[in-house]
Amino acid sequence: MTRRPVLLALVALAASLSGIWWIRRGDVRDVALRLAAAAPRDGAAAVGRSALQALPAGTRAEHLVLAIAQALDADPAVIAEMPEHELRARLRHRVAAEHRSGETLSVEGWELALTEARLYALAAAM
Repeated sequence: MTRRPVLLALVALAASLSGIWWIRRGDVRDVALRLAAAAPRDGAAAVGRSALQALPAGTRAEHLVLAIAQALDADPAVIAEMPEHELRARLRHRVAAEHRSGETLSVEGWELALTEARLYALAAAM
């Protein structure tokens, strides 16, 4: 087993253990819709379907929301109220930082930052 699947499994495990049960389902859906709307429009759902296959099995919208929130160092409730320009700026900054540090996921020949892959996956899941 390579390092990437182990890392992705650990990230999924951490996301599932780090408080997802404290977020109400309706709140998760609101934040998920807000984040999915921030994904680039062109082909987001198609890329997202491929990203979902590349992420650990069983990854759901709740996991994606929490993982993105953790990457942005923000509570999901804060993300739900964040001005769109600030949310997009924080996402761009995080994606660039992940590319620089090598925190990427290979999706159909593209190297996507983990947050970027999760954002596309969320767009496909919604």
